[in-house]
Amino acid sequence: LRYFRLSAVADVSLTRYCIVAYLSIIVPATIVIGLLVALAHVIGFDPGTIQVGSAGSHGAWDIAGNTLVAPIGETFILGALVAGVRLWVTAYWRIALIVAVIMAGLHGLVTPLWFLGVIWPFVVLSIGFVVWRQKSYWHAYAAACVPHALNNFTVSTFVYFS
Repeated sequence: LRYFRLSAVADVSLTRYCIVAYLSIIVPATIVIGLLVALAHVIGFDPGTIQVGSAGSHGAWDIAGNTLVAPIGETFILGALVAGVRLWVTAYWRIALIVAVIMAGLHGLVTPLWFLGVIWPFVVLSIGFVVWRQKSYWHAYAAACVPHALNNFTVSTFVYFS
């Protein structure tokens, strides 16, 4: 948890933070997805019938878009939301939770299941942005964008090869 405290910018390199944040996203998400798939099978539901993403193929351009375009654009939105919420809320973890719910809600507009799939990652990304914003905007941007890109690359590659 030391990586997600306000003092992290003094204690941890940005590179190390990005790796820890990525692992903090992907490991719990993988465990939760595995448990949900197992539960679906136990109750007799085929989770393969749920369309999680957009229709069509998932090729190299989709992987590139999910890995580069989405995190770059969404991190600018996340940063603007953090700045807006910070006008009314002072506790960094509250700011992060509010922003995460908004970002997950926007994803849920595309596919409702995406809300559940992205709420935890956006909590981690929002905390990273808020914590690293103390150092600079671009440190905050990298602290949210790099783990987001790594997560999207992992998920997109998994979808592509499955």
